[in-house]
Amino acid sequence: MADVFTIEGKIKKNSYQFKIRPKLSAINFLDAMQRNRKVFKSKFLENETVAISVWTTPKRTKTYPFARVYDTLSYDGIKITIIPAMVDYGKHGERGKIQPSTVDWMTSIGVYLILGTYVHAEKGKKGKMAANAGSKTQSSEGKPKFAQGQKFDTDYLQKQIETIIMTKPDVKEWNEKQLEMIPEFLEKGIEIYKKLGAKLNVPLGNFAKMEYDVRRWRKDSKQFLKDCEEASKGAQNRETLSDHVLEDVPGNKGKINIDFGESRKLYLTSDSMVLEKGTVTLLEGKNTSSGKYPVMGDVKDALIKLMIFRSSDFEFEGEELEKKLVCYLTGNQNDVEDEFRNNCKSLIDECSANDIELVLNRRIIK
Repeated sequence: MADVFTIEGKIKKNSYQFKIRPKLSAINFLDAMQRNRKVFKSKFLENETVAISVWTTPKRTKTYPFARVYDTLSYDGIKITIIPAMVDYGKHGERGKIQPSTVDWMTSIGVYLILGTYVHAEKGKKGKMAANAGSKTQSSEGKPKFAQGQKFDTDYLQKQIETIIMTKPDVKEWNEKQLEMIPEFLEKGIEIYKKLGAKLNVPLGNFAKMEYDVRRWRKDSKQFLKDCEEASKGAQNRETLSDHVLEDVPGNKGKINIDFGESRKLYLTSDSMVLEKGTVTLLEGKNTSSGKYPVMGDVKDALIKLMIFRSSDFEFEGEELEKKLVCYLTGNQNDVEDEFRNNCKSLIDECSANDIELVLNRRIIK
């Protein structure tokens, strides 16, 4: 395996220019949450409008949550994202909990984060196994689980939004308080899921490990932050070892540790990192195996990471680095450049405005 280099970064003021400007639909907040809308704008209090994105699960790799957050970033007013502290679909479904590094992600791009808990669920059934499931995996198709579309405590969320509007807190200070509340939210979430499981006759997985961690964290906030950092480093290490063959990305992965102050860092990776003559090239790759080129949800996911890189100063072994950023897209068809230019003009303009080299199927697009 090739050497994996680590560069150090420090976040500075965001100067990113948006050319992709999604039109956010205006809708009453409670109606939007009831209808499971994921990105929209709503009026609160004295008609102040807020751009809101909502995550289905706290996992960053599911259902394009970063793409929805991205769609709020060009809005001139307050930007808020709502994330469940945990989600559980029962013994025969998945479970996930918020990663503290997600809080730092949102802080770095100027978005207020509001953690919530799901308080309502309906009974569903486990679907068919995934096509890529291992040969030894046993099917649980048809067994009871919590259905998709769980509901938040919207009264709580609305009060949090109104507090942000009235007090206009510093984004970092607000998000840090949300971070400190993660153990409390996890404890509450476990309690709610136990009640929902009994009410709906949905069998639950074992919560013992999470309950043990929550007890430790509620007693010792420093231990919580220490465990968070170790989890972030572990995720970074796993990502550098994973191989995304389909992305056909040139070069080797690299580690990027970005300083957020107060001895905390955001531990990221780049799909490709090249260090050469005082310059670091950071490349983010997106691939599609079925389409002509990656969908915008995937591309926006890459842009958010490149946005953070653009807003950071980097050094390697004490030497300051210039940086080159690359958005590297691959599809399964050639001769689509003209179509791409017609359909993705705003993406091309955005990359150009932010000194990001845009590549499609190994060809630079300007």
